[in-house]
Amino acid sequence: KTEVSPGALKELDEVAKVLKDLGRPVNIEGHTDSMPAGKGEMGNWEISTLRSVNVLRYFARKHNFPYKSLSASGYADTRPIALGGTDSGRQLNRRIEIHVEFDQETSVEP
Repeated sequence: KTEVSPGALKELDEVAKVLKDLGRPVNIEGHTDSMPAGKGEMGNWEISTLRSVNVLRYFARKHNFPYKSLSASGYADTRPIALGGTDSGRQLNRRIEIHVEFDQETSVEP
């Protein structure tokens, strides 16, 4: 699926609040498992990209993120985090990741 699940909206709302307060550029990455997408026009590249774009749009529309601070990427099944031989592994690989850019000059020392 490419749309944001209703169950994830509350969590995305919390994440969006924190990210917006940071005021830093955000890249949203979409990922899929290694299974073929099935019949139809879209493959895993399109699905992963649409996943990230849909989260980007949600942040921009619902939380008024400026589009210039958001980017979206799709990686299909090229960056798995789990083995794809089980249902649970494939489920972990179907995800989005949110990466926050930071300027090392302004990082806080431990």
